[in-house]
Amino acid sequence: MNPVPSPSRIDVIIHTGDTEWRQIVAGLGPLVVLLVAAWWSRARWALEATLDDDPVRREVGFAALDRLATSNLTGTEETRFIAEAWKSALHGRDRTGALSET
Repeated sequence: MNPVPSPSRIDVIIHTGDTEWRQIVAGLGPLVVLLVAAWWSRARWALEATLDDDPVRREVGFAALDRLATSNLTGTEETRFIAEAWKSALHGRDRTGALSET
């Protein structure tokens, strides 16, 4: 049986100088992209749910849109988008939420 070699030494270097703001922004960029992508994925699911024939799924979809509208990731345009989508999803439905024959 071959012996496993011992791990080699690892040196950790910590820079104590001033960090340029551009380096910080560049480091956070991928995180922001992931957060925004997750927000839009949830928004898409919620929008599709509001159009579902199942009243329970539809209610959950509207609740999710309400939460997304108050998220810190939601800007003015996204809020307007959600408001319009909310109106569109309700358009053509009767008081019970069923599609009306119009």
